[in-house]
Amino acid sequence: GGIPRPLRARDDNVALGEETGSAYTVVGTYYRQGDSLEANISVIDVATKHTLKSLGPFHGSPRRANEFIVAMLQPTIAYLGAEVDTSAGGLTTRYSSPPSLQAFQRVNAAWEHFFASPRDTTSVFAELDTAARLDPTYATPLLMKAYMLDVKSQWPGVSEIVQRVRPLAPRMSKMERAALDLFEADLRGDGLARLEIARRLQALSPGSAEMPLLRVVSALYIGNVAEAVAALREANPTRGMN
Repeated sequence: GGIPRPLRARDDNVALGEETGSAYTVVGTYYRQGDSLEANISVIDVATKHTLKSLGPFHGSPRRANEFIVAMLQPTIAYLGAEVDTSAGGLTTRYSSPPSLQAFQRVNAAWEHFFASPRDTTSVFAELDTAARLDPTYATPLLMKAYMLDVKSQWPGVSEIVQRVRPLAPRMSKMERAALDLFEADLRGDGLARLEIARRLQALSPGSAEMPLLRVVSALYIGNVAEAVAALREANPTRGMN
């Protein structure tokens, strides 16, 4: 800090991250106007010095500073928690932009239960119901339930969840919106649309263990064996339910 700024070799925040051996640096700016606060946060990869994620803007009041801090902390910590989780569940859940670390952990646990024992929907649904209660605006827990019901051809249950989450569409991530589109295509019996959405889902989540297999199954539903074989080559038989 004693070195004049024009003579410093690099950004202070990145330098501090390097000195402490950190993988990430979290930086931000905030603005105050009267009784209004606004903040933006960036997560920087220390090794590459690139911004990995921008979060915000967050709004609050200086009179309720604790609420303002929590509003910033939850999505920041959730992002970092998902970023360092390399489990099959974590690589699937991260693309849904979980609102908090607790919600991420619950959905992640549900995926891990599902991967280990696909028939044990009781344990899986218990985790998903808890995640849904943590944040009613987070659609992923309900969409995951719809996915399991879809796999088992439980169409009334799928339809009920689709109707319940459709109002959340404007706040959904691209991944969540594509999943909702997939279930709506299945309810219509539109196999061609399903395959196109499966391609979209795989493109949105390149690290997922399950998306290549979703594309395989979707291609086979309409007799597109060539694409099913191509997608199968992209699957990893040592991960997920493969």
